[in-house]
Amino acid sequence: MALPDHRPVAAIELDGRIHDNSRQQHRDAVKDTAFQCAGLPLLRVRAEQAHTPASLQALLWPHLHPTEEALAHA
Repeated sequence: MALPDHRPVAAIELDGRIHDNSRQQHRDAVKDTAFQCAGLPLLRVRAEQAHTPASLQALLWPHLHPTEEALAHA
């Protein structure tokens, strides 16, 4: 996902059951730290959950339509 000036605003990772094991949780923690250091949210979506357009919109909306305050800090 990117703003009109092509800066990324977030990344999405689809997490399945494999993300419940300790080895993958360690890898996920490394990714979380890398994205946090880059100032880029990593949004995790569980594959097993039933997602609706409304639930995905609620997750994505703040990143696709940031407030003026959020843009000032970007």
